[in-house]
Amino acid sequence: MATQPHVLRGSRLRLVALEVILSIQVQNMKRLIAGLALAFGAACSFATTMVPSQLVGFTQSGTGAVSRTLDARNKDYINAADFGVKCDNSTDNTTAFNNAVAAAQAANRPLYIFSNGGICKTNKITYNWNSNSISIYGDGAVLQKITADTDPVMVIGDHSMTHYLGPMTISGLVFSGASSTTSTAALLIYDVVRSNFTNNTFKNASNGVLAWGEISNYWTGNVFQNNGIGYRADADVTLYGGGVPNLITMVGNRYVDNSSYGIFFNGGNELFVKGFDIEGNGTTGTTASGGAYIAAATPGLGAVFESGWFENNAGGQNIWLNAGSNRLNSAMFIASPNAVQDIKVTAGNYMLDGVICVNSKSPNLSESGTTAGNMILNTSCANMSYVAANTSVLGGVGANSIGSLSASGTITPSTTAGIVGTTLADSAQAGSVGEIKSASVAFGSAVSLTSSTTAAITSLPLTAGDWDVWGSVCTVPAATTVQSYTQGAVSSTSASFTGAVGQFILPFTASAGNIVCASIPAAQVNVSSTTTYYLNINSIFTTSTNKGYGTITARRRR
Repeated sequence: MATQPHVLRGSRLRLVALEVILSIQVQNMKRLIAGLALAFGAACSFATTMVPSQLVGFTQSGTGAVSRTLDARNKDYINAADFGVKCDNSTDNTTAFNNAVAAAQAANRPLYIFSNGGICKTNKITYNWNSNSISIYGDGAVLQKITADTDPVMVIGDHSMTHYLGPMTISGLVFSGASSTTSTAALLIYDVVRSNFTNNTFKNASNGVLAWGEISNYWTGNVFQNNGIGYRADADVTLYGGGVPNLITMVGNRYVDNSSYGIFFNGGNELFVKGFDIEGNGTTGTTASGGAYIAAATPGLGAVFESGWFENNAGGQNIWLNAGSNRLNSAMFIASPNAVQDIKVTAGNYMLDGVICVNSKSPNLSESGTTAGNMILNTSCANMSYVAANTSVLGGVGANSIGSLSASGTITPSTTAGIVGTTLADSAQAGSVGEIKSASVAFGSAVSLTSSTTAAITSLPLTAGDWDVWGSVCTVPAATTVQSYTQGAVSSTSASFTGAVGQFILPFTASAGNIVCASIPAAQVNVSSTTTYYLNINSIFTTSTNKGYGTITARRRR
């Protein structure tokens, strides 16, 4: 039977109505998804077939913020996870890491590695020298070498380079080799210049860092641990720039438990080491091992070690000065019974100023093979063997005792006698050179923090004089608290970074509940009347609560 026209018209109308309803539902769904994308920002990921990121806008809060698409915002940096990196302690991420580095260099964008507390297994990661210099940031991500071969965990540049590489920042990563006897280095770099290496750990390799020909780099807040050599800067005249390490500044680093040396500096100039902890390095009975070895280019300014200590090192010596013009300033040698000597000088020139040898050795200082122009000032070491014709001494040698002495001119001891330091493990009196003052807030009394608001943890009044001041701070987050930024400083202003004389910045995210600790490097403070200095902290955090505690310490230099 034939279908009636009015029936067909009714069917078409129903189909049109159904299409309109479906279209409206699809549009509503798209609006809902777009709203979710705006609410959750870059953390949301939607298939482009549903809501193209090029069409979704994002506006940051704050005066002057402008709207951008999520697509543009997501391209501000490269996330290693987008290339398949999985920090699950099992996946081989070698290809994924190399692809991520290559993509970041091609896009000229920084690379971020978020591990969320996991271990990122990998073999050699190559940072190409013939592409853009990019920075790499981590959240404390551990890059763990898989294969026990000679390859480093990461290599930046190579021997065939035809230009310098930099500037860049490498921060918040743990480079872990397969073992201290196999991997050449945790991090291997060639001719890197004007770059920053901050808050990293380099461990379990023949060299924690092996740097060929670096220039004008800053190493801040790093740890060099359980290697053959912790940090090694060496010369290679066949490199593009002549291969001479120059103008290297190292502040607030720790060189710990390396079997050969904590620091090995050979053939370069101007190594500045400040606020250091060189501890537990060297091997008992191995003469060519210890805390640090310096053989600078000759002639040239070699190394300056300032405001730090050598502790519990073994081998031949705490520090061996074997070339160049070198200086130790406000350095302390502590509890190193397995080191034959504290200071061994076999070539070049040296100056000791404010050096303290806590334990008596035979001798604490051994000098031979030097040239004229050496100086020993304000130094307290029980036994010093030096070449009198080459070395001027003011303080540090002798056994006579007097009540007090006031002089309007210089005091020049004889070349075979001088001023002997204390042997009673006591403290310098208030007002005397070497006086130590400190103030602390313990873990259990940590100060409550407000996110993004600077707080004073404690304070320390300093009487008139010339002081070295340093400190350390830690956070105490609740189990669910996530910290994305931590800054600490010693400042003359309470709860403010105005007037800061030393500080650190940790601009990376810590896993929920993880404590963040850092040292504030030593700085000179010269005051003419009693002045209070504050230990300040600023933490940006979310989800729950956070607290801070720490210590501020000062030693009178004069």
